[in-house]
Amino acid sequence: DKILNRLGAIKVTGQGVGRLDRRQQNVEIEDSAYVLFLKVLADRPDAESMAAMKDQMKDPRARSLTERCYLSQAYSALGDRATALSVLPAHYLPSKLARVMNGDWFSPNREMALYLLALTEADPQNPEIPKLIIEFGKTLKGTGRGWYGTTQEDAFCFMAIGKALKATTQA
Repeated sequence: DKILNRLGAIKVTGQGVGRLDRRQQNVEIEDSAYVLFLKVLADRPDAESMAAMKDQMKDPRARSLTERCYLSQAYSALGDRATALSVLPAHYLPSKLARVMNGDWFSPNREMALYLLALTEADPQNPEIPKLIIEFGKTLKGTGRGWYGTTQEDAFCFMAIGKALKATTQA
């Protein structure tokens, strides 16, 4: 309920708790960049929390790249591309972490896709974008099978590539 309330969602009353309703089991991360991004998309931006998180990101080790990408996308969605670009690293550095199939399902492919999405929205003409697209091509060719891994990885990767190609050819 706390998450739903913070996002401004409406709780349906009289429905009872279904097998898939796990709202009581989920715990919101209070300062989640993803939640801040969702709030912007729901036309309920939390400017104060976004600014506080941006200030934390002055320390390059303070937040993960994934969090930086979601915060960047939130600022881009608000039309503040300069701030969106300022929270991203200037160059993508691949994570040394391997794919994790539990918890948050970390994926280096998804991480690179999030970076490409955030960078494309913040600065469509950034010279890093073509380099990232080439890296995606190398990774795809390296798998030898035409996909990146899981369905989620494929969705993020192909969405990022498509948006980047569209943005760079239109701008």
